[in-house]
Amino acid sequence: MKLVRIFAPILMVFTSPAALGFLSPALVPVKSNLQTRPCMGRSFTQSLTMRSAQESKNKLLDVILRGDEKDPNYLAQISATIQELSSSKCRFDSQTADGEWQLVFQQDSIDSPALQKFTRATEDAGKTFANFDVKKGVFYNKASVLSGAADLEATVKFEVVPGKEERISCDITDAQFTIAKFLTIPLPLRVKGGWLDFLYLDKDLRVTRGNRGGIFVHVRPIVPAMAIMLLQGLLGDSPHLS
Repeated sequence: MKLVRIFAPILMVFTSPAALGFLSPALVPVKSNLQTRPCMGRSFTQSLTMRSAQESKNKLLDVILRGDEKDPNYLAQISATIQELSSSKCRFDSQTADGEWQLVFQQDSIDSPALQKFTRATEDAGKTFANFDVKKGVFYNKASVLSGAADLEATVKFEVVPGKEERISCDITDAQFTIAKFLTIPLPLRVKGGWLDFLYLDKDLRVTRGNRGGIFVHVRPIVPAMAIMLLQGLLGDSPHLS
């Protein structure tokens, strides 16, 4: 009964009309010097060489990990670097997108769902994922929240949008809230008509924009439990990974 009293207000938020966009294509994410092979199957434009792509990629990850979120130029630097990467005219590639992806940066828009913003404010650093299973045509948005006391998960069915190779359509088909790893509560979240644009994609970096304007940067977790420690070693200590 004590658990029910603690989590009842939270569940009311999850099941409210304002929460229907939770873990939508907008969601659903640690900095590294990993090798770049941008936008599988596409050539870069003349304004973006392979070398400049690698430089932009490293710059983006470096700003995310080392940058000061209170700096008024923090978001501007990230936005400018993402714009550089997105000029490659990326497309969705199922083979490259398949597997686990760890969220390292999220910028909500004014239209982002209330629950999405709540998740960002309460999630545990390094424990939010958007993992693709391309054989099943789904991806799973997973977030550990409230200092590990609860987990949120949503299953999203996706398809490539005809005529828009960079876009996948996204429909939430299932969602659940798990308390203390043992009490799982199904959530009545079923949302159709969303989409996700791939602004940049290679084997270890993914930058996407959701239909409500949110921007998300994901990387491959080398070993989920050790990813943050490993990347801290590559780029140095960062308050964003603590």
